[in-house]
Amino acid sequence: MTIGLLEDVVPTSALDHSRLKFSLPFFSFVPSPNGAIGVTNKNQGSYSRRTFLSATTAATLAASYSSASAQEAVGQALPGNVDAPEPATDRMGWAVVGLGSFAVGQVIPGFDSAKKSRIIAFISGNADKAHNLGKRYGVAKHYDYTNFDTIADDEEIDCVYIVLPVGLHAEYAIRALNAGKHVLVEKPMASTSAECNLMITTAKANN
Repeated sequence: MTIGLLEDVVPTSALDHSRLKFSLPFFSFVPSPNGAIGVTNKNQGSYSRRTFLSATTAATLAASYSSASAQEAVGQALPGNVDAPEPATDRMGWAVVGLGSFAVGQVIPGFDSAKKSRIIAFISGNADKAHNLGKRYGVAKHYDYTNFDTIADDEEIDCVYIVLPVGLHAEYAIRALNAGKHVLVEKPMASTSAECNLMITTAKANN
């Protein structure tokens, strides 16, 4: 194998042929007058360099395969510092209220990279849209605005993300708080300071 690599860099005519006579268990290397390296099989006569390289390549591949086949797959423990999401059942469960362009284009896709949160339910007045998005994001629970208050019975929902028009923020924030859920409201918080104060009062009452 080594002589093959050497000839790729230094022509055999430039080598000191007198120093190139050596043997392996089955082959002898003998320089010829024209500078070529002759390979002789000790048992079966002369071989060309190409034949020799083919034979040694096959032998090397066989040895490599033998070494690889001797290996065994062994399971390893999960590294302690792995950067992976929390198990699904340990993550904070969210219900997204309102499936408009902002929710569909930014809020919902943002949960894909969340490691401590996941979407549990979609709440929308359009059932087809909710089911369509549910299939795309793996969200199986869907509520509408008429049965919204029943989220109080859904223990998987920890938080409610309200992405409705601002005029509806106060109403649905208060209903979600009364259902025993934490609430995140898109800005602005509400239409008036009076609504904001009512939302704060309701949150404190349900704390």
